[in-house]
Amino acid sequence: MMTNQKSAYFNEIRPRESKHILLTWIRIFNWSTLAFVAVGVAALFGHEAHRWCLQAPLFRLKKVSVQGNRLLSETLVLDMSGIQIGCNIFLINVATVKRRLEEHYLVRRADVGRRLPSSLVISIEERNPTALLENDRGTLDDDGVLLPPLPSELRSDLPLLSGIESGSEEYGDTLRSEKVRWAISFIREIAEAQPTAPFEVSEVDVSDFHRPLLYVGSREIPVRIGHDGSLSQLDVLPVVLADVERKGIEPEYIDVRFEGQIIVRPKVNGTVGLES
Repeated sequence: MMTNQKSAYFNEIRPRESKHILLTWIRIFNWSTLAFVAVGVAALFGHEAHRWCLQAPLFRLKKVSVQGNRLLSETLVLDMSGIQIGCNIFLINVATVKRRLEEHYLVRRADVGRRLPSSLVISIEERNPTALLENDRGTLDDDGVLLPPLPSELRSDLPLLSGIESGSEEYGDTLRSEKVRWAISFIREIAEAQPTAPFEVSEVDVSDFHRPLLYVGSREIPVRIGHDGSLSQLDVLPVVLADVERKGIEPEYIDVRFEGQIIVRPKVNGTVGLES
């Protein structure tokens, strides 16, 4: 009797399970079909949207803004970029434009960005001249890169760097001699201290690298410094210059290489030692 009851129970369950499985597969099929259709519609829409963006007059380049340039003209920047007004803004490879601009020796870094719907912005960071080279050979930046001579109106604030032998360098080459590295580093220190320094350095002469000379003040007084020292050698120089001015001394040079003592050698009447 129990066996017949079990058979009847299982016979009743199997149709229910079959119906449940069938409904599950129908749902899966419906969702898969819906997803497939949705993907197809999205792909079609995306393709059409992409084609429309590449053809729509709305996205034709109308304006290019150049920022940060001082030595490079806007016309030259646009020529180097290779960008054509009227082209589709999405067809401009900004990475390629950036690379073209950074190939120029005056450009330290360039950034290129789209401004939808029809503008492009080019930001230029130019190499900053740090010192003038004698005989109008050009200028050097903080990395020792040789740059062209500056316009006369931009030269007044830069010291002259003399005693650097000329070679076959071209603009954009880096001068790597020990003299250049030391002089550029020292000039950078001077520039950073200049807002508070009571004297100006008009020239750094490294002809004799073991006894570099600075020319300071309105009279361009020669000051001997040590090439292994730093700007701290000049801490007492303002006091010495004031004393020289007060006493009416015409120095042949001032020597600050010795710790605890400043040597002033007048053009006449011997040598004067000033205790710091």
